[in-house]
Amino acid sequence: MYSEKFIETVRIPLLAGERLWGGRVTDGIHMPYKPGFEADLIDPHGNQVSYLLVSSKGRVIWSDAPFYFKVGKSELTVSARAALSRRFAGETLASALEFARKTVFPRPEGLIAPEDMFTAPQFNTWIELIYNQNQAGILDYAENIVKCGYKPGVLMIDNGWQENYGVWRFHGGRFPDPHGMMNRLHALGFKVVLWVVPFVTADTVSFQLMRRKDNALFARTQSGEPAIVKWWEGYSALLDFSNPAAMDWMRGELKYLQDEYGVDGFKFDAGAPSFYSPEYVYFEPGCSGDRQTRLFCELAAEYPYSELRECASEPQLTCAQRLRDKAPAWNGGEGLDALIPDTLAQGVTGYFDVCPDMIGGGEYSHFMYGNLKLDEELFVRWAQCSALLPMMQFSAAPWRVLSEKAAKLCVQAAALHDRFAPYILKLVKSAHATGLPAVCPMEALFPGRGYEEITNQFMLGRDMLVAPVVDKGYGTMNVVLPEGAWRADDGTLYEGGRSVTIDTPLERLPYFIREGAEMTLLYAFAMRYSSVQ
Repeated sequence: MYSEKFIETVRIPLLAGERLWGGRVTDGIHMPYKPGFEADLIDPHGNQVSYLLVSSKGRVIWSDAPFYFKVGKSELTVSARAALSRRFAGETLASALEFARKTVFPRPEGLIAPEDMFTAPQFNTWIELIYNQNQAGILDYAENIVKCGYKPGVLMIDNGWQENYGVWRFHGGRFPDPHGMMNRLHALGFKVVLWVVPFVTADTVSFQLMRRKDNALFARTQSGEPAIVKWWEGYSALLDFSNPAAMDWMRGELKYLQDEYGVDGFKFDAGAPSFYSPEYVYFEPGCSGDRQTRLFCELAAEYPYSELRECASEPQLTCAQRLRDKAPAWNGGEGLDALIPDTLAQGVTGYFDVCPDMIGGGEYSHFMYGNLKLDEELFVRWAQCSALLPMMQFSAAPWRVLSEKAAKLCVQAAALHDRFAPYILKLVKSAHATGLPAVCPMEALFPGRGYEEITNQFMLGRDMLVAPVVDKGYGTMNVVLPEGAWRADDGTLYEGGRSVTIDTPLERLPYFIREGAEMTLLYAFAMRYSSVQ
């Protein structure tokens, strides 16, 4: 527990050239932070957050509670709500990340999300069906995934499958035979995950029965009535996870779905600290929004196939951690331009089982009202950018929204992900042991070379550099190669320690493998992109 008010403010001198990362994943576009940047980590901005800062000089600053910080030209100001810890763990960003893994976020080694969440694309029904989640549409989507040549992996059925929020049963009208649907999806090779939230629709018989049985299942107003909370789907009652009975109620609902239908797991959405006002009354006196979010995330971690979008300083949990919904745009800090910076931010804040947003953008309002003029180039580049991240997730169906040529390139991107899956899995497992993320900033592996500001390319382990095209337009791009010899995806050998210019046709996802790297990497050249006639 901690006070919502700051208990101390400290001013920490910065070393010459010292740069800082950490805090909120949505601030990845701003990392490393420039003078003038400030943030209060009590608001995670809809994604993961860690109460941690790490620096290029090996400095680690952390707390058990969200803190405010502001970066100046020569000092860092931190206002803390709980005890603030500081330490130099070495002289580099890598040493700071290793210390954070072992000391700030300890976890048993070897625990990661299920391997098939990494080795096959994930498919989410959201953009295809939005609020009209239905049995026929889901089966058609799944059949086409396999028909179009994708490897079946996890299939996520999103918001709208249920009777009501808190009535976690398949909607009888839209799902006439959920048993048959689940059997078919499993026969096709999918693991099936259902979307859930910590809300209960208030104007339902289920809510009335719940409150009469135990009013303390919910966050309550000062008068003792269940608080009706505004969220993106309207107004609902909010479960109080500081009450063990509320945790048990949710477990019971999910167990029914697993036992009755063979559901494999759940996409745990919402649960943000901001929903849990300090003005509400909780079963645990003085319970903070931060603690409520942590309890929700700990519940999610009880299920091997689970996905989280908001997580409060608990990267040690074994859950897939998805980036927040992004707009189908090239730039603006909320589109494709944020995909690599935010993934890098996940890594430096300790979240290693990472998943980018839905390919093409998951911000659904752009797809709902017919106001989206689909950019095929953007969609393909998004798929390519996701292909060599630990996980990749489709939602809008490439075979429906793209031309035949562009759709084929998405299949190739998924195949490339499959081909590198053993290497990616090895790196994710290593990250949980060492603190060095699979998707790593160049500064962490090559300190002091002036690579801090490079956020449009990344290291996939020590032996592979990936430089996805994230700007519109075919032609050429510059790639910064570290010292050594690097063989490109097209077979060209480059001497590193410099910037090189390469061609970037739509068919190409540029990547470079260190010459002499272990042979398990080199077979990937057989999957080189080729022109589609």
